[in-house]
Amino acid sequence: MTHNLPNPITLAQSFSLQWEAYGNTSSPELIDQWTTIFKTLNDSCLKNINNSEVEYSVIPAVTGSGKTQCAQWYAAELSRQFKNGPGMLIVTRLNKEADKLANKINEWNGVNLAAVVYNADSEIKENRNESQLGQYQTVIISHEHFIRHHHLKSSSSGI
Repeated sequence: MTHNLPNPITLAQSFSLQWEAYGNTSSPELIDQWTTIFKTLNDSCLKNINNSEVEYSVIPAVTGSGKTQCAQWYAAELSRQFKNGPGMLIVTRLNKEADKLANKINEWNGVNLAAVVYNADSEIKENRNESQLGQYQTVIISHEHFIRHHHLKSSSSGI
C-alpha cells in the first residue's frame, strides 16, 4: 500500500497559523525547524510502513519551539488523510499530558481517533480489552504504564 504522507512544508506553514493563534510569533527559522520535524516524522512513518530496521531520530530543537504541538498537528493530519492508518504511538511522561495530547488531536481532526491508555480508569482499560486499540489511529500512553505493561512484551503481543 502506498501512502502519500503529509507534505512537510505545507504542514509547517499551516502549523504556523496555529502557532500564532496561541499568541506566539512565527518566523522563517521556526517554519524551517517545523518542516524538519515533519520530514522526520514522515521518515519514521515510512520506515514503519516498510518494516525497515529501527532507527531513532533526534530532533535538536529548544524548549518551547513547538515540538509537542508539531507531533499533535502531525497526528491530526494523519487522521484527516488516512482514516485507516498509518498511525502513531506517543509515549509521554505524565497522564495529564497524555489527556491533553489526545484531546487536542481529536479537536484538530474533528474525530475521536486518538486514545489514551495509562491506568485502570482509562476508557480502554475499563473494558479490559486492549485489542480495541486497533480502532484508534493515535494511541498515547504514559511512560510508566508502557514500561510496566508493554515494554518487554510489545514485540510479541501485537500491541
